[in-house]
Amino acid sequence: MKPFVKFFAGNIFAGIAFAVLAVFAAMAIGTEIYSICCEYTGSMPAYALTSPDQCYMPPSSAHWCGTDFQGRDVFLRAVAGSATAMKVGLTAGLIAAIQAGRAGAKTVLIEKNGICGGTMTVGGINKPGLFDAWGKQIIKGIGWELVTAALTLAGKKL
Repeated sequence: MKPFVKFFAGNIFAGIAFAVLAVFAAMAIGTEIYSICCEYTGSMPAYALTSPDQCYMPPSSAHWCGTDFQGRDVFLRAVAGSATAMKVGLTAGLIAAIQAGRAGAKTVLIEKNGICGGTMTVGGINKPGLFDAWGKQIIKGIGWELVTAALTLAGKKL
């Protein structure tokens, strides 16, 4: 535990980054708990409520970042989106770390781009499903193993 504390004591930017990540994680976990409670009580989450009479409202004390085209609070929707971003980012990071470890590399999970999801999120790649091109396989690893296992289970060939 001491090397961890020592690292953050000597690097103010690392401490700030860790604090931001902790707040982001707390928002994501809080959103998940809130969504489960709303589902249990049968109520609609505040971030999903629409108010057609409040479309495109400017920022105010009631709506910190204004409202969108359906009258939903933009700030609350951004906070709710943190849960999805955290799930996607952690899943992608863990799969990459596992695959690197399987390939013999020493791994540590660090997010380079400042948002969970890495290069695929930053680059706007929304359909990363290309495993082969020009007659040769270009992507292997856990993703490919899942594809082949699913096809085998379904009794289909690639």
